[in-house]
Amino acid sequence: MEDNQYEYQGIQFIGKLSSEIYRRGYIYFTKRLVPFDINYIQLLCLISLYIKDNQSQEQITDDLSIDKSSVHRAIKGLIEKEYVSRVRDEKDKRVYRVSLTQKARDIQTQIEEMTKERENLLSDGIDPQEKAIAFKVLNQMTQNANQIYEEEKKKNDK
Repeated sequence: MEDNQYEYQGIQFIGKLSSEIYRRGYIYFTKRLVPFDINYIQLLCLISLYIKDNQSQEQITDDLSIDKSSVHRAIKGLIEKEYVSRVRDEKDKRVYRVSLTQKARDIQTQIEEMTKERENLLSDGIDPQEKAIAFKVLNQMTQNANQIYEEEKKKNDK
């Protein structure tokens, strides 16, 4: 693979790089998730809940930056497979709270090992300091992208 395939007329397309990492991750996890009968977006929902259980569906959507309908379908599938439960919030009946079940907790270690393995493979041969810098830069770019998104959303809402 050529180094300059992400460059055109002096512009480096970082979005293309991140998109390729995402797509390859999707393929990597899809094969490994077969024993759990879950898909990639369901995996992301579980990871979000492993980090912070009992979230609203909207919080999960915001955390993952995935559209509401995709998260809704993923949660619905996780409910059907008994990995999560969903109940109305006691204080705000418009809000659904999503919580892990014991079945999800039983596979948590395997899921965490799988995601750590992927991260280790991705950063193979990269100095830890370089990885920290890359993480910081990508985090800033994500914040910039979110700001642009919010500004565009405001323009379109007018």
